[in-house]
Amino acid sequence: FLSTLDRLLELVTNEDELRIIFKNITNIFKNEILFFDLNNKLIYSNNIRNKSDINKIAHYLKENYYGIGFECSDKEYLVKIIESKQRIIYPIKTINMFYGFIIVNKEENDQEYSIRMLRNIAKVCTLIYTKKNRIKEMEENNVHDYISDLIAWNFKNEEAAFKAGKDLDIDITGISIAMVIHMNSIQKDIINQDIKDV
Repeated sequence: FLSTLDRLLELVTNEDELRIIFKNITNIFKNEILFFDLNNKLIYSNNIRNKSDINKIAHYLKENYYGIGFECSDKEYLVKIIESKQRIIYPIKTINMFYGFIIVNKEENDQEYSIRMLRNIAKVCTLIYTKKNRIKEMEENNVHDYISDLIAWNFKNEEAAFKAGKDLDIDITGISIAMVIHMNSIQKDIINQDIKDV
């Protein structure tokens, strides 16, 4: 069982493409598994043949979103009948964030194993989303810092500014030079000049 968790963690560590990660997770789990985001949109499924069922499950999640969320705050998972099948609904969440749901068919003879697997898959999914959010935050901070450096012109020369932009996937080569004027300081200078003249 530990080797399964190790394989899941290795996926998160070494792979950036979500589709590949989810595909490998479904290969490890082996049974039908559906991943839905917090807007109840399908992220990934290993059962793409039956789109009608998937749409009905998504509709069920949308219609019962708050009730499921409330019940999941007290329980680790829920078992609900959706489209005449018993299905396990397992939330992907942390203490402060909710990311979505994992849905699998309930297997009577293997429910304990399924729950253990879902618990680990949910943890891995949480790591994936946390990693993606952190990367996005870092990229946004880098862009903000770059723009601040452009405004203050914290570069040795234009080439350094172009290279820094290129590293962030921002092309400023065709952009005209902008000038930032701090109006308050100009006003103070004019007032100070008037006072000196008097």
